[in-house]
Amino acid sequence: MEGWITEIGPLGALDLGLAQRAIERPRGQDPWMAHQVRRNRWIQALMGARGWCLSQQDVEAVLQGKPGRFLPQHREFGLIRNLNLLLDLVEERAERKVLPTGPSLLLDYRRLVKGLPDRILGLRKGRAWDLPHGFEAPRPVLLPRLLARFREGNAYLAPYSDFKGKHPVLQGAALCRQFLRLSPFESENAVLALLATGQFLMAHGYPPFLPLRSDRPTLMSLALEDAKVFEDWFTEVLFLTQSFSFGLLD
Repeated sequence: MEGWITEIGPLGALDLGLAQRAIERPRGQDPWMAHQVRRNRWIQALMGARGWCLSQQDVEAVLQGKPGRFLPQHREFGLIRNLNLLLDLVEERAERKVLPTGPSLLLDYRRLVKGLPDRILGLRKGRAWDLPHGFEAPRPVLLPRLLARFREGNAYLAPYSDFKGKHPVLQGAALCRQFLRLSPFESENAVLALLATGQFLMAHGYPPFLPLRSDRPTLMSLALEDAKVFEDWFTEVLFLTQSFSFGLLD
């Protein structure tokens, strides 16, 4: 990493790159990348957070009705289609500066698993299957109250010192970490965490958080670590996944 980036840190470099991109992009050009390419990449990242390995070409084939790896009877096919519709809502909310809340995420979960077999449409009744081994999330009886309080005004259930007055990217990291620790649903908790984080970041003018599939074990394990450890990793991943589009690491 170049010396000047090391001096100002990933957050400063990210802000500088965003400002430079806004100044230099032609009128009407998408701020991050061509919309469909961005959408395919976002769905690929969300599916990777669930543990599935698929390419952007796999996503494109499902969305455009082309022959491909997945057929309509496959679970992946249904999730890709549902995610595409859900991302329309997420982007529209972010455009209006609407931030995620626990109740809105419950509705998003129902949209995500709609039409999929063997999925509970409400809060989990037992342990979430995608929790890291050895971690105990809040008991199901506590989930309705906790999810109702999961909103910006309550620092997304994080200690106020980990949220209030911090850079929006660090607030997004707190949101992501807290939702993973809550894991209110039987499955798809990592997917919903990234959706909520993306909506939050985009509402504040930042790109969505799109870790690689290989980042999934780190995402889940670091959510159980100290908040500062998660913040540092989150910021680095967000910066690195955007750096080449900004030309910061050329």
